[in-house]
Amino acid sequence: MNTLNILGRTPLDHGCAPASTDVLVLRITRGDHEIVTRRLYGGDATPEEEWSGRTVAVRLTAADDAPCVVDQDRLNADLEAGGFLRTRIARVQAGLSVGTDRRGILDDDARAALDDIEDAAAEQRWVDPRFEVWDAKAWIGDAIEWLDDLGSPAEIVQEAIDQGVILLGGEAAVEAASAAARDARS
Repeated sequence: MNTLNILGRTPLDHGCAPASTDVLVLRITRGDHEIVTRRLYGGDATPEEEWSGRTVAVRLTAADDAPCVVDQDRLNADLEAGGFLRTRIARVQAGLSVGTDRRGILDDDARAALDDIEDAAAEQRWVDPRFEVWDAKAWIGDAIEWLDDLGSPAEIVQEAIDQGVILLGGEAAVEAASAAARDARS
């Protein structure tokens, strides 16, 4: 595995704002493409070039906004020459035009290629199935007995990884969740 690209839900600092969600987005224009991480907040606005269709934007991670780990190796392979994404990006670019009203237009082949990408995203093609993503507090729960046996937050994070779990917030979140669990027990 190359690197862990963890996309998760992160609460904001103040209680009145909605939680945010990081999603992986493929943006395709007539001459370029990029994959970006975008943070969404509830009813986010859509950038004008995407709203008008001049830039095609596809979420590569699940639409349910569940936290996930991106399978970077598979994503990279699909972006190489002849790869699943690379060939479909080329078809979208070839079939994307801008009308007189400055709105993007996709021909039938470009639409079919875009449908293939959207279907693959819905099937979680780029989500690493080896890992689940958990909130540290939810994963730790009331299990203070075994937390004491594991030791440091770094060791707890490693134990979670060994069990196929990535803890949102890493060591800092484990430290806070451990302290809360200890306080609840006393």
